[in-house]
Amino acid sequence: MMKRVQQSLWSVFLCAAVLLAASVASAGEETGSAIARLNAGAAALEWLPQGEHSRMVLTVSRPDGQHIRQEFAAGKAPSLSLFDAAGQRLPEGSYTWELRTVPSVDPQVRARLAESRRTGNQAIIAELKAAGKLPEGRVQSGSFAVMGGAFVTAGLAEGEDRPRNQTAASTGGVRNITAEDQVIPDDLIVQQSLCVGFDCVNNESFGFDTIRLKENNTRIKFEDTSTGTFPTNDWQLTANDSASGGSSKFSIEDITGAKVPFTIEAGAATNSIFVDSTGRMGLRTSTPVLDVHINTSNTPAIRLEQNNSGGFTAQTWDIAGNEANFFVRDVTGGSRLSFRIRPGAPTSSIDISADGDVGVGTASPSAALHVSRATGALAPMFTMTNNSGIQFLYDRTDAGANDWQMSNFSA
Repeated sequence: MMKRVQQSLWSVFLCAAVLLAASVASAGEETGSAIARLNAGAAALEWLPQGEHSRMVLTVSRPDGQHIRQEFAAGKAPSLSLFDAAGQRLPEGSYTWELRTVPSVDPQVRARLAESRRTGNQAIIAELKAAGKLPEGRVQSGSFAVMGGAFVTAGLAEGEDRPRNQTAASTGGVRNITAEDQVIPDDLIVQQSLCVGFDCVNNESFGFDTIRLKENNTRIKFEDTSTGTFPTNDWQLTANDSASGGSSKFSIEDITGAKVPFTIEAGAATNSIFVDSTGRMGLRTSTPVLDVHINTSNTPAIRLEQNNSGGFTAQTWDIAGNEANFFVRDVTGGSRLSFRIRPGAPTSSIDISADGDVGVGTASPSAALHVSRATGALAPMFTMTNNSGIQFLYDRTDAGANDWQMSNFSA
């Protein structure tokens, strides 16, 4: 009787083990097709291009929240030094990197793209794509670590799974089964918990776990064997990279498409992404008030980054707000704050009507530019600052006079 129970348990283990994926992404491997091969040394990383490529852009996310962005000309291998521009060693911890190619775009194609932007004609872009004249950039990403003052060698990977008819010494007396596979041609019902993996032990303490994966590489793969017109894409749930220096993370991988559309790194804050019962999404909050709610201790912001892999010029904008102002920042243009609103600004400080009239202090402008103020001096000022610092001021006071005064003075 005991023998049959042990064989049944092993049948459960072996049947569930087919859900585990055998292949894993190493720290230097790509999430899409290969662009470059990562060569790791103790004090430098180098991405060796695979095939002919145009310019490349390398972005590295540091463990302290800062980013490194470098652009490399065609024919030059992207690289990263262990020391920053000030000669300081990079901080210890896990890093993620992204490498993008920047395709060469014909000048005539660039002119057409500029025309589409100027006229708002999206059909031009569709036409260029259909004609194969608008190349798409390629992207590759991965991770590495800085430990002990050096880059961790990315080529060191954890061992392959042990053969299925062997058991490690740490298995606590689980008996070897010589049969490679067992096929159960009927339903299988387990009324207790299930442990799958070579590190499961006899009398495993499950707590509240119903299914546990326990070994050095844990993966669940969904391999669809449909044929014909049925969907057949394969997917995988992946916990952690298998390479030394890789990321501690949880990912959903599109195996068929060789992409990783969703990843959460270890250490992410509670409620990093929270969707409530009404579909509202909270970022760092479990009580979102609007469709998207960002909650952070310092300047919640959104970055809008257009890379140049699609033929357009790269441009990055930030939209953010804090106790000092709400602003739009032109990151590419030197992080200038092109637009700012201070806290306490009255309703309709700037109001654009449906016909394009601009109201300043009024929600119903009756001219191309309508300035309204209930109290205080109405004093539009037109300032031109040049080498001489000349300023012009047109002023009408609240004293009841209907005349305007002009002042011409130096700053």
